[in-house]
Amino acid sequence: MGTELTVFGVLSLGLGLGVLHAFDLDHLAAVSSLSAREGSWKRGVHYSFLWSLGHGGVLVIVGVFSLLLQMTLPESIVVLAEQAVGIILIVAGSLMLWRLLLTLRTKKSVSDTTVVTDKNGAGSAPLLVGVVHGVAGSGPLIAMLAVTLYEPAMALAYVVTFSVGALLGMVTFGQLLCSGQRFLLDAYPALNHCVQLSLGCFAVGIGAVWLAH
Repeated sequence: MGTELTVFGVLSLGLGLGVLHAFDLDHLAAVSSLSAREGSWKRGVHYSFLWSLGHGGVLVIVGVFSLLLQMTLPESIVVLAEQAVGIILIVAGSLMLWRLLLTLRTKKSVSDTTVVTDKNGAGSAPLLVGVVHGVAGSGPLIAMLAVTLYEPAMALAYVVTFSVGALLGMVTFGQLLCSGQRFLLDAYPALNHCVQLSLGCFAVGIGAVWLAH
């Protein structure tokens, strides 16, 4: 009974921390700048799911190699990924601001401008961004597992539930964000533009902070 409670506690902790992890500022900035302009909750969920798939997939793969094969990512790769996160956020936020400027100039809807972007293959961007985030955040997670969980199977189960929690949290965020965007786009277009401006500046700001540190 005690072992069952311990397993339940570890998995519950992983799920809960994964949900909270999804709401890290850099994660919100990345997904917001990629999916908020869509104005469709289905597209927002799709983009959020792709980000979570890339993020969680990397954590599971790194967890398998670290916990079962005693192999870890070189620190140089983790540092490079952390720098890439900052660059990605700045680029994504800047593109979002540029699209907003084009929208205001041409008086087209945000959804019209994003259809062209999606045809150019931007749909895979959330997956790639999630992978980079996963690599950047894998070091601290695996290090924590190494000192707190002694059984590889338990530790790997924790990584999986953590990734599932992050997926649930991010998909929920994506749905709420894009549903709110759709409402503003229909009811208050001017306010929607202000939200777009804020999200773009937010992504650029978080990216600059990442690079600075």
